[in-house]
Amino acid sequence: NMRGGALWYDGLCVEPERGILSLLKGASMRGAGISNYTEVTSIKRVDDKTLSVLVYDHLRQQSFQLRARKVALCTGPDFKDDLGPGKVPAELGEMTLIRGMNVILPPLFKSNASFAAKLRRGRESRFLFIVPWKKYSIGGTHWQECDDRTAVWSEKEQVKDSFRQLMQQAVPGRDVFPEILSEHVGFVPGRR
Repeated sequence: NMRGGALWYDGLCVEPERGILSLLKGASMRGAGISNYTEVTSIKRVDDKTLSVLVYDHLRQQSFQLRARKVALCTGPDFKDDLGPGKVPAELGEMTLIRGMNVILPPLFKSNASFAAKLRRGRESRFLFIVPWKKYSIGGTHWQECDDRTAVWSEKEQVKDSFRQLMQQAVPGRDVFPEILSEHVGFVPGRR
């Protein structure tokens, strides 16, 4: 029941951790200090141009202090103002968490091509993709508002089963859709 198709080219980072290591190596070559197993425990403003950052080194089990003009907080959607850099802007306080789930499947295609489909059910529509990843395929993405990320996701198995059925509809010519091997769940900030 396909009505059309398109061929497009996109980038896929199969091993994103290698990209992060490359960024760190480049920063180090330009004079940045790089550390691992460390935790920022507080940030205080010294003056208009200087921040004092207290860091705990988990390997050496000791704290040390850094001074910086700027600090990039890359803590993800769980950021709370407990480090002390100042008040969180109002628009960040209004954001909620949105849970995203992608699923890991056996390889669905013999080619390295990705597949995307838009499915319609009544007035609703969904966009699904399946991309090759290492020796598997990844299907995604299911999005859902999430008020409390620490609460147990009781509907997870139902969502996976529903998602599997949607992908069965999206991939033409498959009588039996493979079982989901695993899932990846993450959170992004968003608005209701």
